[in-house]
Amino acid sequence: MENDMSNNLLMQNHEFRNDEKRIRLLIGHNNMETIIKLIEDIEKIEYVDIIGIAKDGEEVCRKISKLKPEMVFTQYNIGDMNGIDIVKLVKAESQNSVPIFNMIVENEITEKEIDIMYETIGNKLNAMVTKEEILNVLKEYKEYIDSQSNK
Repeated sequence: MENDMSNNLLMQNHEFRNDEKRIRLLIGHNNMETIIKLIEDIEKIEYVDIIGIAKDGEEVCRKISKLKPEMVFTQYNIGDMNGIDIVKLVKAESQNSVPIFNMIVENEITEKEIDIMYETIGNKLNAMVTKEEILNVLKEYKEYIDSQSNK
């Protein structure tokens, strides 16, 4: 209940537009200052709708199931879960509707961890990024979408 209230407070000024060309985005991070900063930066991008935020791994999984985002940026180590746990759970619950994952890394992760995630969700694992790289990833993804629609 408290998480839904904080989501509502954070998102109340965000204008949602239902347009197929917009990227539906879920953000998962356990630091509210980081979430607020990401929202401030991302909501300036006209082709992205932030459809939800989550502050722990279980909430990330629940929101993916409920909100069906196209893309997820989530902290790799978030609460009691890590990226491997999250992608395995989402894959098991979502089957064919796995969103594109971008893991926000603040510390190094091993090649083995990356391999396990890739083996679990394949090309749905897009990137390991820092918070500063998120806007570039969104821009590159939008360019990719546009190039595919022009074919």
